[in-house]
Amino acid sequence: LALFTYVKKPEKHKIMEWSAAQYEELQLHAIATLSSVAPFLTEEYMLCQGNARVLAFLEWCESEDSFFSHGNSFHGTGGRANKFAQMRYSLRLLRA
Repeated sequence: LALFTYVKKPEKHKIMEWSAAQYEELQLHAIATLSSVAPFLTEEYMLCQGNARVLAFLEWCESEDSFFSHGNSFHGTGGRANKFAQMRYSLRLLRA
């Protein structure tokens, strides 16, 4: 459940402890970890409504909301100022 706290669109009105680059890094690591762990924890994944959360996140990824990714991390390869890394890892999670 803790990993799913990062599988959502960034909220601007909340006071965040992380910079945008740090939050993006945490977000991508959480999705990558979920795609590795979810096949072994299927029951817990379903209890947390994992697919619904990931589909809502994927919907945000394809929206026109402004998002300025930094693309500096290992997981963030694919360019700056886009959501390609988030989309790629969300699709991996759904396949897993």
